[in-house]
Amino acid sequence: MATEEQFRAIALSLPEVIEELYYGSPAFKVGKTFLTRLREDGENVVVPMPRDEREFWMEQEPRIFHVTKHYQGWDGVLVRLGEVEPDRLEELLRGAWLMVAKPAVRKRHPDVMT
Repeated sequence: MATEEQFRAIALSLPEVIEELYYGSPAFKVGKTFLTRLREDGENVVVPMPRDEREFWMEQEPRIFHVTKHYQGWDGVLVRLGEVEPDRLEELLRGAWLMVAKPAVRKRHPDVMT
């Protein structure tokens, strides 16, 4: 199970990621672009993900992946920290970074793709 501290460390280990507060909880951006955040409940993190991939994972692992009505129309998923392993969370955040980082940023950091 991943902790809030592990979540923060993984997010900040990605290139050019900064931390800000969003609704009183930690949020992370690549430059000015949203990457992820800890929800106010302290139990779920928001992770950008294509909707078709999200639907697949919610069906395969509903104890880890879910959405609320608020996120249904958005390319992202909620991940339960108490159910996801840190390595899996790192993989998810790396995928989110690749999805949201601008091309120039990705070009400066090709090692993220490996």
